Amino acid sequence: QVTMASGSQRFLAVVPARGGSKRIPRKNIREFHGVPLLGRTLSTVVRSSVFDKVIVSTDDPEIAEIGRRYGARVPFNRPEDLSDDWTGTAPVVAHAVDQATATFGDFSGVCCVYPGAVLMTEEDFVASSKLMSEAPNSDAVVAAVVRYGHPIQRALKRGNNGQLLPAGSAEVLTSRTQDLEPMWHDAGQFYWASPNRWRSTEPLLSSVIPHEVPAWRVQDIDTNDDWLRAELLYRTLRRVDVVADLDEAP
Repeated sequence: QVTMASGSQRFLAVVPARGGSKRIPRKNIREFHGVPLLGRTLSTVVRSSVFDKVIVSTDDPEIAEIGRRYGARVPFNRPEDLSDDWTGTAPVVAHAVDQATATFGDFSGVCCVYPGAVLMTEEDFVASSKLMSEAPNSDAVVAAVVRYGHPIQRALKRGNNGQLLPAGSAEVLTSRTQDLEPMWHDAGQFYWASPNRWRSTEPLLSSVIPHEVPAWRVQDIDTNDDWLRAELLYRTLRRVDVVADLDEAP
């Protein structure tokens, strides 16, 4: 693989894919348009040519085999205490960074890519790697984000009587939408940070350099409805050549 980053920077991609997904059982190896979900995402990550190493962190032999088939390395088994329903992403990536560093040497930037990032493109990883390369400090975090289509300041919440009430100040209801400050949310696709930032206890998204992705090209896959929408989006995007055809393994 060819590293796209400038200078002597070395980039690592970590794809966390445990076997015990609950909301969609065996989600990471379920076929997404005929290819395992994990395989589709790995194909894009590998073909971006951004990363010196791409590894899968898993506790599951079947997932490990699929990871290798689609171009990743699986140099360790994720320990049981990092494979339960309560462990967050950061300690999993930190463990993977330590293991990868011991095996392959130091890395300047680490990108955690979720297996469900099937709508991301090679260009997303190239562009975000450039943001990471040019980050002003070693604590920088680059994340895929989506702008709210409607001002979130106008969000409504359910009151005790079942009626919907303003979630914030009622004053915003009389403001023009174009006058309200735009806001973004985490797309749940990938995150760049330095190895030490992954090891830190500081919340990863406390400050973010944004790689903005349009809302029509993002779907976080947590439920069967999410899965269906992602498949519909993928099918539509592939027809107009926005997303590459990844039917074949690399």
